[in-house]
Amino acid sequence: MSNLQKPTLHLLVETGPHRGLEISCTETQLRIGRAPSNGLCLSADTTVSQEHALLYCAQGQWFVEDLKSRNGVVVEDSGVMKRISTAAVLKEGSRFHLGSTRLAVSFDLWRYETRTEPVAAETTEARLVLQIRLESDHLKYRFSGQSPLSTQYSMPFASQMAKGIEQRLDVLVGLANVQMRGNAEEELREIGKMIAAHLVPARVTEKLAEVKGGPLVIVHDSELLGIPWELAALEGESWCERFALARQVVLEDISLRGTAPRAEGRKRLLMVCNPTGDLVDAQAEAEGLLSQLSPHEPWLDIEFLAGPRVTTERLLREMNGADLVYYVGHGVFTPESPDQSGWVLHDGHLSLSYFRNLAAAPRMVFSNACDSARESAQPKAAYGLAQNVGMASRFLLAGVDAYLGALWPIHAESAASFASEFLHSLFGSCGVGFQPASGPQAGSLHHKIGRPLGEAVRLARHASRTDAQESELVWASYVLYGDPLLRLGGPRRTGACK
Repeated sequence: MSNLQKPTLHLLVETGPHRGLEISCTETQLRIGRAPSNGLCLSADTTVSQEHALLYCAQGQWFVEDLKSRNGVVVEDSGVMKRISTAAVLKEGSRFHLGSTRLAVSFDLWRYETRTEPVAAETTEARLVLQIRLESDHLKYRFSGQSPLSTQYSMPFASQMAKGIEQRLDVLVGLANVQMRGNAEEELREIGKMIAAHLVPARVTEKLAEVKGGPLVIVHDSELLGIPWELAALEGESWCERFALARQVVLEDISLRGTAPRAEGRKRLLMVCNPTGDLVDAQAEAEGLLSQLSPHEPWLDIEFLAGPRVTTERLLREMNGADLVYYVGHGVFTPESPDQSGWVLHDGHLSLSYFRNLAAAPRMVFSNACDSARESAQPKAAYGLAQNVGMASRFLLAGVDAYLGALWPIHAESAASFASEFLHSLFGSCGVGFQPASGPQAGSLHHKIGRPLGEAVRLARHASRTDAQESELVWASYVLYGDPLLRLGGPRRTGACK
């Protein structure tokens, strides 16, 4: 077969630390793995083996083969996901999983010669990835990059100090939520200093200080879920203030996540508000946000459920295939039985076990509820596909690409204000947008592009910190899981909108 007839393989990384990376292969084979010697190096994904998979072309057809990797290769075929034991054919539109990384396949005889449209902005932005592992009572830190050499920084794990930090934080936010007098933020800063001093090697802090901002992904073990890494001190700021920060949790087993086909050009937002009827201020804020979004974003389909309409059957049905589910209501976290955690709906308690059966998980869930980011840390051996340790992990295992929740109880009015700032930053288009609900330019129209997910959270933190009372710590309570460069704002398109 001549070179002109051989199809060029094109891969797009859709999930994982390397999301947005694109590669075209004009040769007859391509190796994928964490080792730098691979044609496609996924060094930041710890669920990928050193040499994980081989893609090769034979008689005009591309195949994928598992190289005896730890987590195997899972291929999607007509909505069914199957771990392969022999070489599998790759077709136009095929998707396959290597650990937490999902790759989309396309073919093009003339991709380099004819492609003239600019690359989308999110595919060119760089993520800083910091891996934190717990091994033999030591914390081991490593920055992931493209260099063939990477330094590891280690320190003894001060487990009692970690527990003390969590307990001190619980006391602080408990007092702050009953309007504690005095500077609660000063106490929060002290907790951040303790994290940096006792749980982070000095050299890691120095290297982070060299970076002035941008997206940062923390990849950590499940035993470290309870540590509020977002609050770690760095030159008078916390990590979550300096960076567009997100987390990724390392699983021992591959997460077989289902994905839903999504229509081009439109997106769907499901707003779920005040199922129990007692969060009047939060519902008023959500209704105001709805009135701003609806007339100015014609590409956005919005479904608004509130009060008696928020039943278990209706909510689970409407969640399927949504781009974003925004829930504002009461949350429940039960550390002794985390699978019973969940949301309080009009017809009763919706536990996490229900989310296992979602036919097509939302792309993102924003759970603006008390304790909705709380997780029960467990040993690696106990943390797998069969169970979860909190609401965030349950949704991630169900297939969402990102999850945002709160670590502690938060005031309804402050939580609604944070959500308004976040959604205004996240949603936008290449045409007309809108200004925040408060401020000198409230309600005025302007041209706006939706921000990446991590940056939208960071901007909402800063706005909430500026507006909040001295005792309120809502800006520091949110934890984001997923890719900070994920974009939901604006219609899906492949043109020159950037």
